[in-house]
Amino acid sequence: MTQTKSFMVGIAASLMLVVGALALTVPAYAVFEAGNPTGALDEAIDDTEFDTGDADTQVFNIIGRIINIVLGLLGIVFFIYVVWAGFIWMTATGDATKVTKATQMLIQGTIGLVIILAAYAISNFAVSQLLSTTQVA
Repeated sequence: MTQTKSFMVGIAASLMLVVGALALTVPAYAVFEAGNPTGALDEAIDDTEFDTGDADTQVFNIIGRIINIVLGLLGIVFFIYVVWAGFIWMTATGDATKVTKATQMLIQGTIGLVIILAAYAISNFAVSQLLSTTQVA
């Protein structure tokens, strides 16, 4: 990869990180009333829907959806990685170094997919436990 191409890829990746971070920001409304020192905390609890509210607006559900989206995107990336490794293997035409590279990529891709599935299972369990313990009966 040329230096210009790697610079452009770095700029694109940085831009995606910045746009992603800005898309997930939430404004903070910290208002303090002189005679009510816990009023801001009460309003924050009401805004984040820890006490009540429908399931779509609860903080844990939103966090769970974000985690699921990120893990889904990572799964797609590792799937493409495994397909690319298969393509390298199929086009190796007997070259031992390409075959070795492809098998290493397949092993790494499989390990990555296993890690992603484990992370999905753990995060799904954690979010469901947080939801079940914070539900007001």
